Amino acid sequence: MLNNIFQLAPQFLHKLDPEKAHDIAISGLSLLPKMSTNAWKCDSLKIQFCNMHFNHPIGLAAGFDKNAQACAGLLNLGFSFIETGTVTPIAQAGNAKPRIFRLPQNKALINRLGFNNDGMQSIKMRLKDTYTTYLPDSGIVGVNIGANKDTSNKVEDYIIGLKTLMPHAHYCTANISSPNTPGLRDLQHEKPLHNLLESLCKTRQGMPPKHQKPLFVKISPDITFQELRSMAHILCQYPIDAVIVSNTTISRPATLISSPHNNEMGGLSGKPLYTLSTQILAQFYLLTEGKIPLIGVGGIRDTHTALDKIKAGATLLQMYTGFIYEGPAIVKKIYDGLKETIKQDNKKHITDYVGIQAEHIAQGS
Repeated sequence: MLNNIFQLAPQFLHKLDPEKAHDIAISGLSLLPKMSTNAWKCDSLKIQFCNMHFNHPIGLAAGFDKNAQACAGLLNLGFSFIETGTVTPIAQAGNAKPRIFRLPQNKALINRLGFNNDGMQSIKMRLKDTYTTYLPDSGIVGVNIGANKDTSNKVEDYIIGLKTLMPHAHYCTANISSPNTPGLRDLQHEKPLHNLLESLCKTRQGMPPKHQKPLFVKISPDITFQELRSMAHILCQYPIDAVIVSNTTISRPATLISSPHNNEMGGLSGKPLYTLSTQILAQFYLLTEGKIPLIGVGGIRDTHTALDKIKAGATLLQMYTGFIYEGPAIVKKIYDGLKETIKQDNKKHITDYVGIQAEHIAQGS
């Protein structure tokens, strides 16, 4: 019965306004019962990543469950981990509506949400309940933190986020790459990045040992190779546990099929982002010589695209737009596809593929 509902849900929801459909999906998922274990377990797909155990590499990116309302329901769909947020210190409404646009022929979305969320204190309580009552044996929940739009000190907002939310999640991601908060991407520049990373790492070090969780950074695909090289060099100087590549893009690839919404302001995600984000992923992997674990995001929609992210250098994967267009069944399809590919290729483990085509992909060929 539940599987039939999941299969029909995308057909129904895609007839509605995108944001309304999203709200309905979150409400429905928040009602799903908690489960004590994740039934999808395969030795060839299990991953130890930053001292955390993942049943398989497929996760859900930040932005879907911004307010940590549906952690249990989303893990019940089969994701091995989900990332809540982005969360800011003070609740904010985000940008004016409409602010999400479907590009169905491109299997893409454009959003300019602007970090709409309930604020750290509300989300802290939801994460605390989820983290302490049920998650240790059934999935990983991370939290993505950002800065308020009207803040006078962005770095201080990240420090507040780290102190408030890291104790109640399995890991914490500093989102410095959203295109929808003015000035946020400036934190990727050399001096601001040094300042932010030094502040975050010092803050984490000063927390009680049990609260010192893995710290990730999420970067943009809209950077030159020289900028990426500088970022890679800087990130290697700090105890950053992983980098997420990448956020949405403000570019509009020539491959976009004509749509009434192509020129809407905001970040583009989904199929058109795949090539750019995968190339940046491979370049970052090579620039860091594989020393920083990577999570690949952008345009994953089937086993082929998932495996290519891994071949480019990712150890874990995150989906968002592909999940929206293909529905919950896509998680199991990719899981089964990866398992079968390992068997056919006579490999022992999914990590045997990490970075094996990075040089080829990095060149865009």
